[in-house]
Amino acid sequence: ANIRIVIDHPQQCDIVEDEAEDDQERKNIADDTPSSRPSPHGPISVFLKVDTGYHRAGIPWDSKEEDIVPFVERILQSSSMKLDGIYSHCGHS
Repeated sequence: ANIRIVIDHPQQCDIVEDEAEDDQERKNIADDTPSSRPSPHGPISVFLKVDTGYHRAGIPWDSKEEDIVPFVERILQSSSMKLDGIYSHCGHS
């Protein structure tokens, strides 16, 4: 089974990466063998949530490039996360 999470703030990257690191430490203790993999389960699949107008959740669709690009690059460069796509929901639909 695959579990995918939705993120909409750069601080959530910290949480995902910290959890992957903790997961690896638990695996190392259980196996008593160090490993360089970030998680025994592989990278965590994430969707980037984009706010399309109701301002409830997500990165505003009209965010400045200097705000969004570093966020996306961090996800793409992380060994703990894999960007599976972009998620958005038009609440009026």
